[in-house]
Amino acid sequence: PVCAGKSLTHRPRRRATITVCAAPFSGMARHAHAVQQWLEYHLLLGVEHFMLYDYDGSLQDAVDRLAQAGAVSYFPRFAEHFGEALDVAANADGAEEHYG
Repeated sequence: PVCAGKSLTHRPRRRATITVCAAPFSGMARHAHAVQQWLEYHLLLGVEHFMLYDYDGSLQDAVDRLAQAGAVSYFPRFAEHFGEALDVAANADGAEEHYG
């Protein structure tokens, strides 16, 4: 089929973009090296961009280099932007117990 002079069955393939949006982090400062390795590993696999949401800002130093390079969109203390109730809930989940 042809529409306006262009074939609908033969279209050039576009390269897929892979973006990862990770679950919110909290209390991860002690695990910064592991987070860096996780990011770098997935970049090698073909992930082009990460969106990282951090409850307490503990990953700032770990992701700064990749954020400056444009590979990471980093949202530190993101719950604070949505009001006190979400901020309290985010910091009361016991994440430090799970990852500490």
